[in-house]
Amino acid sequence: MRTDEFRRQLWNFAQQMTGRPYETGSGLLQAAQAVFDPLTKQERERLHALLIEKKEQLTDIQRELDNAVLTTYQRRVLLAERTRVTRNVEILSAPLNEGIESERPVLTKRMRRGDEPARGF
Repeated sequence: MRTDEFRRQLWNFAQQMTGRPYETGSGLLQAAQAVFDPLTKQERERLHALLIEKKEQLTDIQRELDNAVLTTYQRRVLLAERTRVTRNVEILSAPLNEGIESERPVLTKRMRRGDEPARGF
């Protein structure tokens, strides 16, 4: 289990190892990112596949609501189903959006104002 304490210990270790001889650089960075990234690549891919599936369901439900001749009961059932699937889409999107936000550069706000991004990293 990746607890906050474990992450702190790994971060401290990574800081100690930075700059040592024979360092490959990217390997250490990847190891640190694996610990600090709450979603693994496989989890993100799985969530993305589920998200696509739910969006297709929403499209199908909306198409049926728009084109089919439905009784009042059928329409209410479809509207309830659309609400349920929409909530599922929001739930699935949240972790993916958090991952995208955490991967953005720190200077994004500065760059929007027209400032020059930092160099030398």
